[in-house]
Amino acid sequence: MDVQRVSRKTVYQNQWIEVFEDRIQRNSVDGLYGVVRRDDAVVTIPISPSGRTLLLNSFRYPTEQWSLEFPMGGIESSEDPYVAAPREFQEETGLVGKVTAVGQFFALPGLTGQKVFVFRADVTDADLEAARTPTATDGSDDIEGQRVVKVADLRDYIREGRISDSLTLCSILLAGL
Repeated sequence: MDVQRVSRKTVYQNQWIEVFEDRIQRNSVDGLYGVVRRDDAVVTIPISPSGRTLLLNSFRYPTEQWSLEFPMGGIESSEDPYVAAPREFQEETGLVGKVTAVGQFFALPGLTGQKVFVFRADVTDADLEAARTPTATDGSDDIEGQRVVKVADLRDYIREGRISDSLTLCSILLAGL
């Protein structure tokens, strides 16, 4: 498909996102496209030898709902995902674990080019029980506790609607859980 950007105008920006209005030509037809630029992100799936994992209970302002999610966060400018994953995992949980890459995906390719890198962190059951809820300093996160659950129960959590966050859902699928 022949698509060319003719012009780009920033219509909104803050420290987390930038929204563009792109004038495009697709197969010689003029069009308009909205694009959101967001930093790439990392998701870390902690897994213990007994097959348990950790989900954070995060309040998400746009949906006005609580959301069970794996620990995740943004990749800082010019930061390697392999450096960001253990940093974000520790910031979100207070834990340190051996982190290995699982894969990657685009979060919402019809709207943003944001790439999500998924990692697994090998932790002990004691680590999971000792995980701490992070304290946000920038007003962007509202996390109230965490849940240690069996990996085998994740599919039930999805069916019941207890897990509905797309990054967590895609990470479960990518990790084969």
